[in-house]
Amino acid sequence: MPALARAESWPSRPVRIVIPFAPGGPMEPVNRILADWLTRRFGQPFVIDNRPGATGTIGSAAVARAAPMATRCC
Repeated sequence: MPALARAESWPSRPVRIVIPFAPGGPMEPVNRILADWLTRRFGQPFVIDNRPGATGTIGSAAVARAAPMATRCC
């Protein structure tokens, strides 16, 4: 039976990319291009979520509280 089991495709839901800086900064175009490329590559939306403040602590806390994703990537 294990041979019949199929792994769930990754990602199975939209992926949020947390950026701990304000939108419009020098890395914004790179982040948007990367999210667009990942969306086309995996067929799931990759969404940029800017969480500026407290020298990155707010963004880090958002990642720490996020629901886990599947462990298998590619």
